[in-house]
Amino acid sequence: MASMMGRKRARCDDDSDDDGEGQHQPVKSCRGKQSEGQEGVVATEAAKDDKTSPDVGAGTESEDGDRSWDALSNEDEEDLVLSEVHIDPANGSARTQGRLRMTVFTIKAPKGHSSPCQEIQILHEMATPLHSVGLQVWSGALLLCDYILSKRHHIFTPDTVLTELGCGAGLVSVVAAHVCEKVYATDITSFKVLDLCAENVRRNAVQDRVFVKEYDFLDPDSPLLKDGHKGRCHVNEGQFAWSEEDIVNYENNCTLLVAADVIYDDSITFALVERLYALLRPTVTGKSRTLYLALEKRIQFSVDDRDVVAPARDFFLRTLEAANVDRSESLPNQLLAEAIDVDSIPQWLTYTRTKELELWKLSLQSCASPTGL
Repeated sequence: MASMMGRKRARCDDDSDDDGEGQHQPVKSCRGKQSEGQEGVVATEAAKDDKTSPDVGAGTESEDGDRSWDALSNEDEEDLVLSEVHIDPANGSARTQGRLRMTVFTIKAPKGHSSPCQEIQILHEMATPLHSVGLQVWSGALLLCDYILSKRHHIFTPDTVLTELGCGAGLVSVVAAHVCEKVYATDITSFKVLDLCAENVRRNAVQDRVFVKEYDFLDPDSPLLKDGHKGRCHVNEGQFAWSEEDIVNYENNCTLLVAADVIYDDSITFALVERLYALLRPTVTGKSRTLYLALEKRIQFSVDDRDVVAPARDFFLRTLEAANVDRSESLPNQLLAEAIDVDSIPQWLTYTRTKELELWKLSLQSCASPTGL
């Protein structure tokens, strides 16, 4: 799951379970408008005592001081979530690397396929507050990796320039680097997410093909949103800033975007949909762009609807439809969303592929065509 939350923090509420003795044991329930149906399990006290932190480099201190567990956010010290990927026995025990953990994701080619790589090593956190979930690996990223590897001769080819939105720890970008020419791995700079991604890029020796860059869904002035036909945009400074060369390459050659596990917070989902018209704009050279987005339907029971619902995913689809309605009279292009049959995707990585995992293909189309939603 990406850390595209930016400056906005998801909210948790306290529920209570009666222990039969008249005492109430607190249980953290991730609910509410921003965090309904949050995937993962609540971290135990043992996980919290482990005091892992998002520092990279085997637990060395950063120049601005030691980002201890408490330094992440004192108010969030009990609001921790843990991705099911990291407790799946199929992946083995996560090895301790200083304050981080490392999981080795083994890639096994399905029958009739050959694999471009054998394993991917990813440093990550075991449990984090909701606002820094990009420091973990989530199930949608594994599904997206399966799709990239399965389509490496047809879609994700050696001449492809690809951009990942919300790269988090960097698993998808590292996998894509084994089949694509160049990959831009993007996320926010907060919580050292990009530092962690850059470390994983180096660890897997793909730094010649993966370029870690800043992109925040909430930033309307990002270079990715500027129209290359209308001249150059301002180039920011910093370790993960876009250079002029990168911007030109993106505008001219980037035809594929990918994202995994970024649909979990309504404000971020709204910002993503709002930006899609610019992100999917054809390249300066006239090539179309496509976004492949993996998500997990985070199921919960709605008392109001008296039914099982997936509020974050449903909000995403409703927002797409509403955005198209708003634009239909004034602008020529609308968003087309097509669901991809997950059962048809061979599995390369070892994980539990649940029925809640979905993969969507998004592109721009003429308003005269059906919306697909």
